[in-house]
Amino acid sequence: MNKASSIITVIVVLLMVMPGMVWGADKALRGIKGLLVVVEKINPEIEKDGLTENQIQTDVELKLRMAGLNVLTSEERKKAPGRPFFYLRAHILKLSSKVYIFHINLILFQDAYLERNDEPIVASTWSSSGLGETDDLDIIRSKVKDHVDEFLNIWLSVNPK
Repeated sequence: MNKASSIITVIVVLLMVMPGMVWGADKALRGIKGLLVVVEKINPEIEKDGLTENQIQTDVELKLRMAGLNVLTSEERKKAPGRPFFYLRAHILKLSSKVYIFHINLILFQDAYLERNDEPIVASTWSSSGLGETDDLDIIRSKVKDHVDEFLNIWLSVNPK
């Protein structure tokens, strides 16, 4: 399989696993006062190139705090209504010495109840995804911040200060 075929295969697979738009997300975000931020491990090769899990974690938490949303610890989350948490996946594949393709997936999970049996579940109540290619890892950081801004725009619209 040549490099072009490999890239196409990766993109198709990523598109297949991207979650769809969550309907009624505005209702699901109303009343959230804080959430835990969880960032999936970054490929060590990418960290060596200069983009770290810690940078992404800090970027996300800073944007949330600046908007007035509390960033919770694991213990605080357990006591928060709905126990909300952000889960950020940043799958980054290095194609050559300076070319990266990436898939960003930011998901808000929280407790919800199934109407048919009133059973509690952990559900995805909002998500945002994107694909891209870049030669600059700071572009990926910027794209992550864009996804957080997308969330905050909805959150702020239903949680006015």
